[in-house]
Amino acid sequence: MKKIHKKIALSFAAGAMGLAGAGGAWAQASPDCGLNTGKPATGEPIPVGAVVGKTGPDDFSASGQAAAAYFKCVNANGGIHGRPVDYIVLDDQWNPETAAQVASKLVKDRKVVALAGSTSFVECGANAKMYADEGVMVIAGTGVPRECFNARNYVPVNAGPRVSATIAAMYAAQKYKAKKMVCIIPNIPSLGNWACEGPKEWGKKNGVEVETIAIDPGSADATSTMLQAAAKKPDTIIMNVPKGILVPMLAAAEQQNIGRKIHFVSAARPTTPTCPRPSAPTGRATSTSTSSSTRSSRPGPTTRTGSR
Repeated sequence: MKKIHKKIALSFAAGAMGLAGAGGAWAQASPDCGLNTGKPATGEPIPVGAVVGKTGPDDFSASGQAAAAYFKCVNANGGIHGRPVDYIVLDDQWNPETAAQVASKLVKDRKVVALAGSTSFVECGANAKMYADEGVMVIAGTGVPRECFNARNYVPVNAGPRVSATIAAMYAAQKYKAKKMVCIIPNIPSLGNWACEGPKEWGKKNGVEVETIAIDPGSADATSTMLQAAAKKPDTIIMNVPKGILVPMLAAAEQQNIGRKIHFVSAARPTTPTCPRPSAPTGRATSTSTSSSTRSSRPGPTTRTGSR
């Protein structure tokens, strides 16, 4: 069983790195996955699970989709020692109780040997202890709350919102000479204060004032939140939210002309195929993340400064 755990962990980690960093190469070359036999695996399936926030305030399931694509390739190329991966992805609906229920189903009913590709705002806090008690390892595509980065059996492959928000604050201080910032974060347990405390603690040591605005991800009003943040008269607003919340808030900021005086930085990349770059007729609004720097008033090159 330990060998199976190790093999699956290594397989997923290698696949995740390949999907993240060599997507273009895959379009031009044969995939490198499984045993590379070119033949489907026919042995006894190995159950592997994932818990994602598919439905709720935002669709937070991209890592699970990437893992599913990788395991599909593994299964089509000999599997793991001839055994296919039975990849089971369940939706926690951004609800801690639902997260506990679906994780218990995966671990205790479906007997998964590991979880890989989980992406959720709530499941770490709900399930970290259960995973440790059951001896099940989790390699999460994206970890968000504090428990994801402190639990014994939970390993996210991202830096996390605390580190990423701190890097975003450092960038704003260096690029825009910002001395006062506001950090906007969902009011989810073990996330809000913990994630924004990163830039706040850094700010105290570097002469930068950082305040936190915690929002309800399911009912936050974008315009009210932007006006509340602007009323604090910051030089920079740190957006520590997923794209489903980020886009309407940037649109509200643009409508209120907040970008005339305030820069925006994001702890996660805001430009994806489903997240269009916002326009900024004022020529002042800026969207910068720890993985990209983009002047939103016109197309421009991407500058990489880190990753979430």
